[in-house]
Amino acid sequence: AVVSTQSTGLGDGDNIILSIERSTSAVTIKNAGNVLYTQNFGENDARCSDTIATQVKTQVWNYENDLQLAVLDNGDDSVPFSLAERAQVPVPDRAIEQYVVKLPCDGVWFKLFLVGVGHIEIFSKTSGNIFCKEAGAQNWYGGQKTDFTMDGMTCDGDDIYLLIERSTSGVTIKNAGNVLYTQSFGENDARCSDTRSTEVTTQVWNYEGNLYLTVLNENSSCWN
Repeated sequence: AVVSTQSTGLGDGDNIILSIERSTSAVTIKNAGNVLYTQNFGENDARCSDTIATQVKTQVWNYENDLQLAVLDNGDDSVPFSLAERAQVPVPDRAIEQYVVKLPCDGVWFKLFLVGVGHIEIFSKTSGNIFCKEAGAQNWYGGQKTDFTMDGMTCDGDDIYLLIERSTSGVTIKNAGNVLYTQSFGENDARCSDTRSTEVTTQVWNYEGNLYLTVLNENSSCWN
């Protein structure tokens, strides 16, 4: 489950996002890529150690506004992609396109091609570029490429989870509740500022294993 709440603690903007992972073996509470608490279950923990929950209910004290709860489905709408096998995924019609990429903790060079718009390329844990078709001086493959650097990514166990949010107003790259990079779009950004992507495809370099792409839709759970 992922719980979003207003707070002044370590979070995403004005919110804290807690990820609570529970199995018959243990409960782990995470925030911003960090494990805050883990409790293991044994034979004496009865229902906690032998029963799967089928429903979750909530209760709140001393706060008048809303919190948000999302129950994540690990049955995964994620699509594997690799050096040898590209993913090709339709993008739902939403004001903000959201892409979640799961990659190894060491980082991998990959690219998301936003069909009809341009691309978002991640070289490493600290650098990448964004390409807009028909933009600017059109001196790079008929468009304009913007190189950028960003704060290093935070691992969650052996993996990194990147949330890439893109609209005709801009792109934001997030990881573990932190904004790593933001780029706003204006009139000179052509396709990036006036065209919605209808499909995303992938490319990977220098890595033989799988990465995973999830394109979120209106029914998807929230991500940090």
